[in-house]
Amino acid sequence: MAKNVEAAYPLSALQQGLLFHTLSRPGEPTYFEQVRCVIRGALDTAAFEEAWNLVVARHPVLRTAFAWQRLKEPLQVVGRTVRVPLDQADWRDRTDPDADWQDLLDEDRRRGFDLAKAPLMRLTVRHTADESHLFVWSHHHILLDGWSFGLVLHEALAAYARLVEDGRPPELQPAPPYQDFIRYLGERDSRADEAFWQEYLEGFEQPTRLAVDRGQGVHEGGGGTEVTLSVTLDKETSAAVQQRCGSLGVSLSALAHAAWARLIGAYSGEDEVLFGSTTAGRPPELAGVEQMVGLFINAVPLRVRINPARRIGDWLEEIQRDLFRLQAHQFTGLARIQELSGVERGKPLFETLLSFQNYPLDDGHTEDWGGVRLTDYGWSGPTNYPVAVRAFPGDEIMLVLSYYRHRLDDDVAGAMLDQLRLLVERLGSDPERALWEVEPLAGEHAERVLRRWNETSADIDLDRTLHGLAERQARLRPDAPAVVAGDGRLTYGELDARANQVARRLVALGVRPGDRVGLCTEKSTATVVGMVAVMKAGAAYVPLDPGYPAERIAYMVADSGLRALLTWGSGAEVAARLDLPSLALDTDAPDIDRQPAAPLGLDVPPESFAYVIYTSGSSGQPKGVMLDHRGRINNVEDYRRRFAMGPGDRTLCVSSLSFDISVCDVFCSFAAGGVLVFPDATRTKDPDHWLDLVEREGITLWHSAPALMDALLDAAEERGSHPASPRLTVLDGDWIPLTQPDRVRGTFPSARVVSAGGATELSVDSVMYPVGDVDPAWRSIPYGRPMANQTVYIVDERMEAVPVGVPGELLLGGAGTAAGYLDRPALTAEKFVPHPWSERPGERLYRTGDLARFGQDGTIELLGRIDFQVKIRGVRIELGEIESVLREHPGVDTCLVAASLDATGERRLVAYLVHTQDGGDARRTGEPDAFHTELRAWLRRRVPEHLVPEAFVRLDRLPLTANGKVNRRDLPAARFAVAARGRVAPATGLEAELAAHWAGVLGLAPDEVDVETSFFDMGGNSLKALRACRLPGRSVPITALYRYRGVRALAEHLGQGTTETDALVRLGTEAPAGTTPAVICVPYGGGHAGVYQPLAEALSHRATLYAVRLPGHEHDGTDEPLQAVEPVARSVAAAARELKDRPLLVYGHCGGVALATEITRQLEADGLDVRRLVVAASYPPAEASGLTDDPFAEQTDVELARAFAQLGGFTDLTDEEAGTIGRLLRHDGTEARRYFRQALTQAAGRPEGLLATPLTCLIGDSDPLTEDYAEGWRTWGLLAPDHELAVLPGDHYFVRAHPEEVADRLLAALAPTTDPKEATR
Repeated sequence: MAKNVEAAYPLSALQQGLLFHTLSRPGEPTYFEQVRCVIRGALDTAAFEEAWNLVVARHPVLRTAFAWQRLKEPLQVVGRTVRVPLDQADWRDRTDPDADWQDLLDEDRRRGFDLAKAPLMRLTVRHTADESHLFVWSHHHILLDGWSFGLVLHEALAAYARLVEDGRPPELQPAPPYQDFIRYLGERDSRADEAFWQEYLEGFEQPTRLAVDRGQGVHEGGGGTEVTLSVTLDKETSAAVQQRCGSLGVSLSALAHAAWARLIGAYSGEDEVLFGSTTAGRPPELAGVEQMVGLFINAVPLRVRINPARRIGDWLEEIQRDLFRLQAHQFTGLARIQELSGVERGKPLFETLLSFQNYPLDDGHTEDWGGVRLTDYGWSGPTNYPVAVRAFPGDEIMLVLSYYRHRLDDDVAGAMLDQLRLLVERLGSDPERALWEVEPLAGEHAERVLRRWNETSADIDLDRTLHGLAERQARLRPDAPAVVAGDGRLTYGELDARANQVARRLVALGVRPGDRVGLCTEKSTATVVGMVAVMKAGAAYVPLDPGYPAERIAYMVADSGLRALLTWGSGAEVAARLDLPSLALDTDAPDIDRQPAAPLGLDVPPESFAYVIYTSGSSGQPKGVMLDHRGRINNVEDYRRRFAMGPGDRTLCVSSLSFDISVCDVFCSFAAGGVLVFPDATRTKDPDHWLDLVEREGITLWHSAPALMDALLDAAEERGSHPASPRLTVLDGDWIPLTQPDRVRGTFPSARVVSAGGATELSVDSVMYPVGDVDPAWRSIPYGRPMANQTVYIVDERMEAVPVGVPGELLLGGAGTAAGYLDRPALTAEKFVPHPWSERPGERLYRTGDLARFGQDGTIELLGRIDFQVKIRGVRIELGEIESVLREHPGVDTCLVAASLDATGERRLVAYLVHTQDGGDARRTGEPDAFHTELRAWLRRRVPEHLVPEAFVRLDRLPLTANGKVNRRDLPAARFAVAARGRVAPATGLEAELAAHWAGVLGLAPDEVDVETSFFDMGGNSLKALRACRLPGRSVPITALYRYRGVRALAEHLGQGTTETDALVRLGTEAPAGTTPAVICVPYGGGHAGVYQPLAEALSHRATLYAVRLPGHEHDGTDEPLQAVEPVARSVAAAARELKDRPLLVYGHCGGVALATEITRQLEADGLDVRRLVVAASYPPAEASGLTDDPFAEQTDVELARAFAQLGGFTDLTDEEAGTIGRLLRHDGTEARRYFRQALTQAAGRPEGLLATPLTCLIGDSDPLTEDYAEGWRTWGLLAPDHELAVLPGDHYFVRAHPEEVADRLLAALAPTTDPKEATR
């Protein structure tokens, strides 16, 4: 082979990255590219093949393979003679050649390339008609960039034309070799480049995340998961765009980059974005570089600031200057650039990429070449970025967007591409405009969000008043019941007459139209009389809850400027404290009775104020919202029509009169001619009384906050009551627990469930969603869509409409918009803003402060509050996201997450929980601390570490306001982690030494470490555990930390001077029962016993996990020798004899499967009850000969560890840690290969295999190392005839990410009555 080597030289930085990712994802079409087209004409296939091979002979890179095994650094090796065969066949008799062609392309991708063997390209032709051929040229991206494949194709066509026209090959001179470029890179001084990148990226610490991206990081693609979309600008539009660029003095590339920056700014919510930009990478000073073929491009970060006020022309020029600056420093590898940035290691520098392809397939490729023409070009090749854009200039500008389907929805990706097109078309149209004037949301996308989803127009007569609804019923049905309360009943006729009498008394007290009258009553018929009477007098009522603190009432009275006060019951005590004309509806009844019952004859216009309701304010003082009749009529009539409310309906009003749901209850009932029912004044907050009323009064309509419904359901469930009368339940004003709709339907079998919401500053409700079956995928009940004559918008901080799926602030508008806040002009101007999309002058929108996003069908999802977005340690955190995940736990009934200040003034996360009656295992035992430990571990497996609360507080109920909403101000203070019981300080020198060291590892102050608290409860994980065991001058075995988890316990153990020699380490906190099944787990390659801690927590009391202590894997700085598989297995088998009375299961993961196999074999020989061997994320080859070479020989230990780190096994490794783990990985892998060579050889002569124990092979569905599992797993059958396959969600280390799924699988296998094969179906 050496005789055929022409040259060998290093790889470029990008080639090294491509080589690594290809090798780390076997079986996946990583960087596999296909250029395909139709060849029209009479193709001479022999000449076509010869032409291509002439080009291969001319360019060394096309004859290149790659060597990495047993090499410190990989090399690219150029063969002297390499030939590319033309795979050809006649398909003219095929019935569906297009489908067959697609199958061929798919199979071609699946074949991939062996990078160790040249050529790394293939040519395939299929003859489909007399003068038509399908052609595909496949190659690995490690050889060529886009510019290069254009050169190669052009040369191949030119050579073909000469061959068929002249009958002889053209004389092609040797091309400048790619090696010249590699040499240029090696000689370049990188110091200036690195200084530039360090300064350029200063202050940038987080990758720009698209809010619509379901994942994170890069290189997460899988075979068949990438989708490519394209859009082409027509010739006229393309010419106009390029003409504008010319007049502005900027390139089309700068415009494309600007458009993408503007778009991802909208999709990320950031005003500064960072994304990848590909550079040509061809240094002009390198001779012959324009005709050189190879991989020259590089991906570098482009940082763009988005200032809405910036003049567009200036902004485009700035981006162009930055692109020029980047080109001057484009030869630094991306990995090195990332090291120079402030982005945390393990995170990508950017997650989206834009490539401006200024080397398109020019028209020459479609011309006649020796009697043939190439048409219908297509290109495909994974980008390995979640979202990547390519822009192709030309007469018709083409934009191509590639994305991974598991990261983006198809609808979102399609919208992004079209919005990019619109930005490219519009950005340069007027350079004098400000950037905010060219919004990312335009065209059909803006039409849908701004107009179509707000087409709510309904023909409702708004020239009416609320009290007029009651007056109408009094005229039509005077004897029909209107109100039922603890103090009696009123018909509509009685209600109207009594209200007229009270209105006359109010006028006598000096009340005039436009005045405000306080209503301070307990719930009674008098309350409703007072509400209607105030309105009849032309005034607005102001509800004052008699139970409010005296100071709050005094403030509201003074702030609202009340003209008079109506009282009933305990409201009289309030009146006695106030210097205000008042009328007691109970004790002043004789005086009222003397008034005429005829109407006042006052004409009250619908635009006058009906009531003023006070809502809580951020300053601590409530603020009055002024609401007219017209908007409330709209909402009430919408409800009446929507739910066919009529005289047969009976509404139970349990909400406070200070909460506008009560307005809806009262006046919807009057609009329908139904009956309004109030609880007795002394039992207004008694759910048992509410239930009595539901049953006794035949209540049909219920409208309240979810917390009040919860209380009613608790009472009904306790009583076993299932009233049939309720037909509608509207849940409003707060988060609806995901379980509540089904509970409602279970208790009230005839009831529909509706979610409603809005703001006091609008209609009572502005948004509604009928709740059917609760989707298990929901994290919250959908908020809904706008109600009649109301509008909804979602905007970013710049008041720009956000794209569908992107969170922003919810704005409400329409018929119900309030006039503003009473005597608060500045606050009114801040919250009620001009409507930017309205054609009606003066129309306003209300800024709710709620965080929401649109779904693809226009349904709104409420995410929380804008002011509940916090930053902790520089990371933006949405508290609602954590709450949504917590609500999914079966032990959590409801919850709230806050960012509270600890004793040091640092902001930390705390979760307030209301437990379910059953739920978590620890919850059932009545141990909240244990349950919270379980919950913390559960949460860590679902959200990033920075989203895991540091404290959990158990509550019987969340504190509520009088309106039934959660009252955050009444939450108890949290005691964080180490201070939960009061910190216990170190008592000995060793304890102090350990505490100080752990503090450094955990990022705590030394005096925050409690010596009796578990390392893991203070924020420790498996990687931090390694660091915690590196105590200077002392050996601390990793297994000791998992056994003795607190400083005190570990110090006591170390003080005894014992050595960790036990073969098995029990993980978990519970002592096992004598018959509890035991699971013996072998760590994966490079791992230690503690890696199974999450699995142990998932198994909990149901099975005891014993992790195998691997000699030499303790990370304690000692020189304990590593051991072979067999002696370790013997030690484990001996230790397992102590478990002889218990069902056993053996589990091995990746590099641990060999030891797990041998342990099982020895346990079988000892006669123990081994129920099953579970081998995960690995399988041996079909033959022993396939295990001879070390596939990682060319990598250093550090490189090996980092390669596996990318698969999810380890994160944030230092070089020292990586070196240690890499050494262990190499040993474990070498031992596994040796063992399986021996085992497969033995099994070859034994049809019964080596094991009688049933075997399950577990595979992660997105594990790149087991892509061929569909066939590969079957080789386990050579060792264990009784074998099966099970696929779980997750990547290579799914046992870490999904321990609960693994635990369920293991428990099913341990159950003696369960056939494991049935359990996996």
